[in-house]
Amino acid sequence: MTTFRPVIEDAERVENRFFYAPAFQLRIDGENLPQGVLRDVMELKYIDSLTEIDRFEVTVNNWDPDRRAFKFIGSEPDDYMTSGDAETRLYRLFQPCEKTVEVRLGYADRLITMMLGNFTQVEPTFPANAAPTLTVTGLNVLHQLRRKKYSTAWTREKPSAIARNIATLRDGSRPRFPLPIAVSEAAEAAEPVLDYTAQANEYDIDFLLNLARRHGHEVIIQEADTDAGTPRRLWFGPPGEARPRTNYRLDWGRTLIDFRPVITSHNQVQSVTVRAWDRQGRRAIRETIRFDDPEIRNLNADLREFVLCDPREDLVVDRVLDNCLHARDLAVAILRDRVAGVIKATGTTVGLPELRAGTKVLIGKLGARLSGEYLVTKTTHSFSDRGYTVQFEARREHIPDIHHQPRGRA
Repeated sequence: MTTFRPVIEDAERVENRFFYAPAFQLRIDGENLPQGVLRDVMELKYIDSLTEIDRFEVTVNNWDPDRRAFKFIGSEPDDYMTSGDAETRLYRLFQPCEKTVEVRLGYADRLITMMLGNFTQVEPTFPANAAPTLTVTGLNVLHQLRRKKYSTAWTREKPSAIARNIATLRDGSRPRFPLPIAVSEAAEAAEPVLDYTAQANEYDIDFLLNLARRHGHEVIIQEADTDAGTPRRLWFGPPGEARPRTNYRLDWGRTLIDFRPVITSHNQVQSVTVRAWDRQGRRAIRETIRFDDPEIRNLNADLREFVLCDPREDLVVDRVLDNCLHARDLAVAILRDRVAGVIKATGTTVGLPELRAGTKVLIGKLGARLSGEYLVTKTTHSFSDRGYTVQFEARREHIPDIHHQPRGRA
């Protein structure tokens, strides 16, 4: 049973007395921004998604009124890369590639590290009727692992075993993957054995990300922990095991600032059939899943009218798979994705640094059809002079016969 934290009750606890004083920290190569630069920050965004590497964007004022010159880009001298004076160093502050950046968001006494990344893009603007600005984009350090593409194949291996094996492979005299890879032993024990898995001209990190998504895992960087004696490493395993997740309850008119749901019925199907060639049994197989089958029937059951009002007869998928079990799992996954797409929504809430893609929110005070449990698929954390807010994208994945509502206010 999923537990949801009520935001207002959390804010009113003594230990959270600074909840109404949002703050951020941007550390570049281990050092805080200089005070003069900190005052130039106009907006900081952190964006994460279930399907993309997370990133951040910081927008700063690019005009120095005292010098009547551009502050970070646009007025640099020819020797700006080698000069050591303070003004010239500002021209290199947001230089792409060279810097390791830590983004932290939260409140005065509790800042949470959102990501470690690198500057990858700078975008200055020189408008006619407004102050010049500079927007700098950075990607999670995972992007640094895209160095060389490889082609490899594995037979009769589990997903976690494949991930662990990649860390042992070599490219000539050097390791192919620059970090050790940790996996969950409990998850590996429950994983299916894959008859054949191929990496076809892919970066190792992209292959691992796709493998993780197919099997409900996540891939994150775990920083070194001196207390536990663990090095900096890549984690491949179930969501929430390496990084505990927090799920929130958001009520319209209180902690849910705005909410824009879209109800869609035209893309629904009554059933999904997977036709496949069973490599293991050397025979043709056929598996069909319907909306009223046990694996599906409780998901968004209170929206049945939208699922069945104008569905297609069935959706047939042709694949080459390992066995009947994999064919059924694929059919369940496809139909579940369709049913979960009946209601998709975007919303905005107060700044909650632990609200990330992959967490869940319980939407309340919006009636039977729209209230319920949603899976968050993307978040955009925004910090500016207007405060700290989170915009999220989500889809309704509600099991109505399980009652999550805790007492208290949201």
